[in-house]
Amino acid sequence: MLSTIFGKTADLLDKRFLVGLLLPSLGFITAVGALVVTAGSWAAVRELARTVPNPERWLIVASAAAAVLLFAVLIGTQVDRLVGWWEGYWRPHWLRKPGIWVEQRRYGRLDDDDTSDSTRILREFPSSTNDFLPTRLGNALLAAENYSRERYGLDSVLFWPRQYLLLPDAVRTIVDDGRRAIDQFVVVATLSAVTAVIAAAMGMNGQLGGAVWIPSALGAALLSFLTYRSAVSAAIAFGDLVRSVYDLHRRDLLNALGVASPQTPDEERRLWTALGQYLFRGATDTGDETLIRYLPSSKAE
Repeated sequence: MLSTIFGKTADLLDKRFLVGLLLPSLGFITAVGALVVTAGSWAAVRELARTVPNPERWLIVASAAAAVLLFAVLIGTQVDRLVGWWEGYWRPHWLRKPGIWVEQRRYGRLDDDDTSDSTRILREFPSSTNDFLPTRLGNALLAAENYSRERYGLDSVLFWPRQYLLLPDAVRTIVDDGRRAIDQFVVVATLSAVTAVIAAAMGMNGQLGGAVWIPSALGAALLSFLTYRSAVSAAIAFGDLVRSVYDLHRRDLLNALGVASPQTPDEERRLWTALGQYLFRGATDTGDETLIRYLPSSKAE
């Protein structure tokens, strides 16, 4: 899936790390900390803050800041897993069935003869209902992943890392920003959902009153829902970028591999299929190695 072949952790000194990981982590720890203190005693915290000497106070502040930073770094290393979970790659497979049924129903309400609906079908769903995932995010990203294979015979899982390295800097920046938006929304959606669960669990356990845990849980759940919907919108836009990359730059990839361009759509599909098999295991299962014609060295450079 695109999330596993494309994802990467933001640099600690990059402001995108601050916005996408550090600030959500700070918000999460602050919210959970507030719930824990509310379940205990704010008065005790105020008394502790008043009585602790300045050196120890600054040590506590520095330790808390380090803990938030460490938590943000750890979340950053798990972004791909989080995106995969929201995509619906759940185990065991039977957990996916209710969500897939919902997605199939949503797909069935669209009319492919209607221009608007046909555009949504292209951007939001894989071409085969048998491939559906149980979430909107998963289907939008899978539709983008499958596009190159269905249109050109080009396996995106195998070729995307190679294609990405050849992109012009301006294009790569746009693609990076599109992918990063998905990651940022997924992080906020995940931490908000966990906050909602913690608030509800503390309330049902009698640690918090209904006036505290109910609005806290509902507010966090609403934020999770809204940011997940934003992640879906970002995934649809990112899918358009991925399709455009293959439409515009796949011949650059052939040239970089030193392979002559095909002359017909059918020949192109067969070429990409053969080239993918050849790169993956050194041979094809159709005998189409003859389609892989090398360019003269001067043209391939």
